[in-house]
Amino acid sequence: MNSKLLLSLCMVATTLTACSLAPTYVRPTAPVTTEWPVVSGIGTMPSTAPQSGEQSRTTDIGWRSMFRSPKLQSLIEESLANNRDLRIATLNIEAARNTYRIQRSDLLPSINAPGSFTRQELSKGQSGTGKTEITSTYTAGIGTTAYELDLFGRVRSLSNRAINQYLATEEGRKAAQTSLVAEVANAYLAYLADVELLRLTESTLKTRQDASDLIKRSFDLGAKSRLDVAQSATLAESARVNRAQYQRQVEQSKNALTLLVGKEIDPMLLEPQPLADVQVLDTLPVGIPSVVLLDRPDIRQAEYALKAENANIGAARASLFPSSLSELTF
Repeated sequence: MNSKLLLSLCMVATTLTACSLAPTYVRPTAPVTTEWPVVSGIGTMPSTAPQSGEQSRTTDIGWRSMFRSPKLQSLIEESLANNRDLRIATLNIEAARNTYRIQRSDLLPSINAPGSFTRQELSKGQSGTGKTEITSTYTAGIGTTAYELDLFGRVRSLSNRAINQYLATEEGRKAAQTSLVAEVANAYLAYLADVELLRLTESTLKTRQDASDLIKRSFDLGAKSRLDVAQSATLAESARVNRAQYQRQVEQSKNALTLLVGKEIDPMLLEPQPLADVQVLDTLPVGIPSVVLLDRPDIRQAEYALKAENANIGAARASLFPSSLSELTF
């Protein structure tokens, strides 16, 4: 191989290093209209509602603005700090970040710079001069490990895949956090609803038990029949069974909420309160475009995963070509 051919190959390799065989990612166009039709007396006309850049999005509404009850906010805070599943999602982010750093380091050569220093004393017989001598030896070196020139962008594609996998993992954590907040709110509201149903059942049981006692006394006086006594007793026992069911349901709701929070809940936070007193955001802003759905963490996670696989295609294509000049044959 002459010098001109080698120089040409080096120039081609330098050019190809900046190339990538990964397909160009283009987000598909949504198969829906960009404007809401407004029904008029004649037909339909485009909506004049503000677009996404002219109004606040629902993603700007935090969970504190959505759930305004202090007790519910405290439960959500404790769940975000102690929930096991959310911890696992956070640790997965650390693993993905470290994987990206390792993959990115392959873009640069590894440099080794070893050195050593030896100092020893030589006896009169070893020195050859008849005198005791002390010698010092210094050694130093520098070198690089095997380095892939990335002629066809294989290493860069793998690095892009790793960064998109990391971003997908981050969005996955956000999706897990959003789901956790929603689950805690649902569990808390279900617990309060079960408590109210239990109170109603206890009130019903008391009313039916008092009616049964009254009918029994009337029977003793001869004013009621045995059938009336049996019917009233049946209604009282039915209410007692319902009370036992709702007592179990309240405990199950409490256990589900404790599992989500990840620790024992302060009894003060579980004090019953009417559902009507739990402040929740009633309505969303008017005119929100459907493009807001693209800000959902699970949608972003899926898109980053798609980009990662797109980069993986580039790495697979590049694997079909030589990865270094030494693999080229003529």
